[in-house]
Amino acid sequence: GEKVNIQELATNLATYKEQLQQVRELLADDPGNTEYLDMEKELSEVIALTEELLVAAKQSDGSSGHVSGNSSHLPSHASDDGAKFPVGTKVQAVWSEDGEWYDATVEAHTPNGYYVCYDGWGNREEV
Repeated sequence: GEKVNIQELATNLATYKEQLQQVRELLADDPGNTEYLDMEKELSEVIALTEELLVAAKQSDGSSGHVSGNSSHLPSHASDDGAKFPVGTKVQAVWSEDGEWYDATVEAHTPNGYYVCYDGWGNREEV
């Protein structure tokens, strides 16, 4: 099965923090910009989630807590027992706008499920 890569998570985390810093600098110049405010909120959430993942990955490193890439069912509750798809996994998700299934990529884990980006559309949402 796939193992959550601690190095990769740490790299992602550094990238997110750089992006957050840039967004905050933009906000300093333009504090009323809702797009920047949304970006700041999203980045803050992603950073918090990535930090949690990093902690969980370090705890399970060396133990048998690896994610099997073919789990056919998703847990109905958010759990940190490694049953989630790793960030970057290609998945199918229902888009809230039309209820259709589309190819998407897991960008982050959220308390309710996943934060995905729809391939080819660039739309992001929590599923």
